[in-house]
Amino acid sequence: METTAGGRAMVALCPLKGGEIVLRDSPILLYSAIPFHSDNHPDSHGYCSNCFTTIAQQSQDVSCSTCGCRFCTLDCQSTASATSHTPWACQALTASSLPSSKRF
Repeated sequence: METTAGGRAMVALCPLKGGEIVLRDSPILLYSAIPFHSDNHPDSHGYCSNCFTTIAQQSQDVSCSTCGCRFCTLDCQSTASATSHTPWACQALTASSLPSSKRF
């Protein structure tokens, strides 16, 4: 519900117990705020944008042709494309002011 102050609120129609879950929702977009990229570790070349697994330098390059997001496998890229890695996400990631080497 919208409040008169312009914010949003939730109102319970019945008493709630402490610690009771009243809403469970998935995030619209989930990306790491801090890249899992280590310049000090020779085998590190970033992380998968879907499952957040570390990707070794020797791994086959599986990345989004639009924004450069990396994925550990083609299956992970396919899963991300069907769920979270939408054209809107690519646009938001491409517009980021961070260089791609620091984003992924």
